[in-house]
Amino acid sequence: MNQFTQAERKVFEFALDQCGVRETAKILHREEETIRKIRRKILRKLEVSPMKAAIELYEKVTHSCTPTFSFFNDGTGQERIRFS
Repeated sequence: MNQFTQAERKVFEFALDQCGVRETAKILHREEETIRKIRRKILRKLEVSPMKAAIELYEKVTHSCTPTFSFFNDGTGQERIRFS
């Protein structure tokens, strides 16, 4: 699985929390089009569409009994699933 940028991780976390583009943009103080572009990048990296499929993939990977990789890897060697 491709490594997500910090912006992609934040936007995906909001998607996991069922936030739409408009709400995510407002919270992150970004343009809605910027959020749409980031969401498209996420879907391309995961090779899925729509976002619902990306969320299902995330849930499958993070709830697996035998994880084989980290869904998010920030490059520090520490796995991160949720972000504050």
